Amino acid sequence: MSRSRATLDRLAGRLSDRLILGPTRHAIQAPNKAPVRFPFGDGHLELWTETSKARDGKSGPVVLKFPGTESRAEDAESLALHCWNGLDVTVWSVNPPGYGASSGRASLANIPAMATAAVAAIREVVGERPIVAEGFSLGCVAALYLGAQGRVDGLLLRNPPPLRELVRYRTGWWNLGLVPALLARGIPNTVDSIRNAAECTVPALFITAFQDRVVPVACQYRIIDAYGGDRRVLKQPQGGHATPLTESEMNRLEQLAAWLLDELDGLRASPDVRRSTQPENRTISKRFSA
Repeated sequence: MSRSRATLDRLAGRLSDRLILGPTRHAIQAPNKAPVRFPFGDGHLELWTETSKARDGKSGPVVLKFPGTESRAEDAESLALHCWNGLDVTVWSVNPPGYGASSGRASLANIPAMATAAVAAIREVVGERPIVAEGFSLGCVAALYLGAQGRVDGLLLRNPPPLRELVRYRTGWWNLGLVPALLARGIPNTVDSIRNAAECTVPALFITAFQDRVVPVACQYRIIDAYGGDRRVLKQPQGGHATPLTESEMNRLEQLAAWLLDELDGLRASPDVRRSTQPENRTISKRFSA
């Protein structure tokens, strides 16, 4: 690679990081969570744990939560605690490099290594219990990477963004495509969520907001339609990017979460088998129907 091309790639990477990421390091009170640190590179990775205890001691999955671009592990709310209410569920929320007390610089290029280190550290703690990677918005990028690598047993994804396509959608109309081309160049192939989705075989539950102005629903469906494993979709017809689920949507979420739990139990019984049967609602012509 020529020196000028390498310089351009570094510039594109820095610009993409600045546009997409919103890291903060200020203190956030999280009275219901406990911080944990694991070695990562030359420093450490900070995670925050939250546990819901079952009265009868019945275990649910372990959840690895990746927050959105301007969120933090301390304040990130996990839908998993609502999905499997009544089960013993522990949520490990990650602060990526540059966020909270995690070492390093916030960068899209760090997402694969960060996600891999986080799931490996959790696996050492939880043993063979199934792990579900949960992502909200940008956090879905890390979750889909782990799904494509076969490092988790299931996915719970809300409003997933295809980064390159989203950059083109947001910036392409006023500059003849020059700016999005440069920004897209700075987004690593390893965080191409459409490609990663196609390589996933684990079961997944998607939550998609039809009025999302941050990640338009058409962009989200680039990932959903590409998904290689069995999946179900919960639609929020009136929902924006962070609109709380209605009571009826929450009830539907619990039903779909029960399906995902059954899939996890099946994979645990046959760990060498990854389901690839596609659900009936995969038809593209029906995907935007409420």
